[in-house]
Amino acid sequence: MLRRWVHVLALTIFCSGESSPGLEQPSTVKRLQALREKVLRQQERLETLEHAKQRRLPFMTSPYSPSIYGEYSPHTRAYTAQENFEGALTHSWLVLCAMLAFFMQAGMTVFRAGLCRKEYVQHCTLLSLVDVCIGIIAWWLFGWAFALSGPYEIDKAQGTSLGKTVDWWGWQDGDNLRLESRFGGSRQFAGSGFLVAEGALGGQQEPSPNIAKWFYRGATVLMATSIATGGLAERVRLEGAAIASFLLTAVVFPIPVAWQWGRGWLHGDTSSSAGAFDFAGSGVIHLSGGVAALVGAVIVKSRDGRFPANDSPDAQPKANERDFTPNSHMLVTLGTFILWFGWYGFNCGSNLAMTTGLKNGIEYGFQAAVVAMNTSISATSAGLVVFVFRRVVDKEIRVSPLCNGIIVGLVSICAACSSVETGIACMIGGVGGTVYLGSSGLLTAMKIDDPFDAFPIHGACGAWGVMAAALFDWGKGFDNVHGPNGFRCLAQSSPPVCLSGVGGNFVLQNFWLVITVTLWVGLLSAIIFGVLKRAGRLRIPDWPASDSSLWPTETPEHNRHDTGFGNDPGLDARIHRPTRAYAMESHSSEIATKI
Repeated sequence: MLRRWVHVLALTIFCSGESSPGLEQPSTVKRLQALREKVLRQQERLETLEHAKQRRLPFMTSPYSPSIYGEYSPHTRAYTAQENFEGALTHSWLVLCAMLAFFMQAGMTVFRAGLCRKEYVQHCTLLSLVDVCIGIIAWWLFGWAFALSGPYEIDKAQGTSLGKTVDWWGWQDGDNLRLESRFGGSRQFAGSGFLVAEGALGGQQEPSPNIAKWFYRGATVLMATSIATGGLAERVRLEGAAIASFLLTAVVFPIPVAWQWGRGWLHGDTSSSAGAFDFAGSGVIHLSGGVAALVGAVIVKSRDGRFPANDSPDAQPKANERDFTPNSHMLVTLGTFILWFGWYGFNCGSNLAMTTGLKNGIEYGFQAAVVAMNTSISATSAGLVVFVFRRVVDKEIRVSPLCNGIIVGLVSICAACSSVETGIACMIGGVGGTVYLGSSGLLTAMKIDDPFDAFPIHGACGAWGVMAAALFDWGKGFDNVHGPNGFRCLAQSSPPVCLSGVGGNFVLQNFWLVITVTLWVGLLSAIIFGVLKRAGRLRIPDWPASDSSLWPTETPEHNRHDTGFGNDPGLDARIHRPTRAYAMESHSSEIATKI
């Protein structure tokens, strides 16, 4: 109404000016024209504000939830044009990033197929497939429910009484939601509630936005499962690995997810407190998987011949490296590139949205670009640090240290990839390389056999990445914190001034994340692997090299004396058919015949 009266008044003055001789002066006409232009600009501004209000109004004030059936149901409303567009964009973004993260399983499989001994390639690849198949079922039945199903409550800071539960429909950026139990979820087991029958419309199905999040978070949690079983490679029973994978994915790994990403007790809010912050999973995923791998490696014991007995009891153990070198550097390199490629979906997709929410939607796009840039820089810096160190110390040029270093950089930057500058990302990767070198050497000195360096790469560097996210957050000085707010600092709601004095608490909270995740995963992993070992379902018996009658009949005679330490034909020949994953060797007579 006010806008109309202002417009009418301006037109009246302008028209009266045209009929009055005293207003024919050029300066007066110019003033009237300027006034008219100002009124028009104010009118355009009012229309813009009204349009913005209409866009935000449905999901901020409407008592009804949006539905694909809209006005046909008495208890729902139709999606607005904005919600339609942003919903489709967010779902497409999450599904794409989840596919990239899931493709990392292919990279992990190829990477390990190249690192393991050639007599164990089938066993290692089958182990990866079993991890994924068992892990998806476990995530569907129990994992999602414990991790991210809720119920949630509105925080007191929002002025709403506790006890009001909400679904993930309301997870807009800036909301101060809390997990009711603070520990884990308690609903939506086996996918219940993802599709709801709309009774008023004859039982038609209403989909939930949780479906896309289930796929993305499931793909990330599966990485922790694959990391964990890597510590037992080349000597674990298939059934034991399957049981461990199920329990880890169903119960053990989802709880740290609930604590941090599920808005549990380690999660702060975006306006007044600095809780723990792990953007893409240095701690929640990689530290969890690395700790489980370390516990499993300790309980299952080392591979036969990995640490030969020494004449002097005081001598440092020295592994028989000749028998435990990678069988294919080509596969190791290919697996590294696949993992690197998939990591962009793993890290960038952790913003979980491409919507406006309560902030500018373009910020999510900017954030994804920053994440991709920091991920690239950290990976390359760590790879070069490890490669150069091994070149200087070992006096050899090898591919595997560079590949391991690249993955170290990817792990180290996960937690901080959205909240540090590029120079800091380079430093985080470089320091991560030194952390990996030190922890890998320590495990060797302690005679702990971790075939793929799962703990040094994912566990030790994951812990470093979590602490780096708090120590080098790009807030001004050490006093201010950005963390989950991305480009914006944690600030008071009124007036909007960056909070000070929260940097120390931010570091403390991330330290607690490292400690609690390590204790939780370490304790439960020890129980799982310990029970399996006690039941005789964890380790395959070592090969009795002195008893030639136990040689499998399908093993070629010429291959029995070139199969690694102690003439062990390997698990491929002992329990798999065909007896080898691939045959790359030929006798000189066979080669001459072919030529």
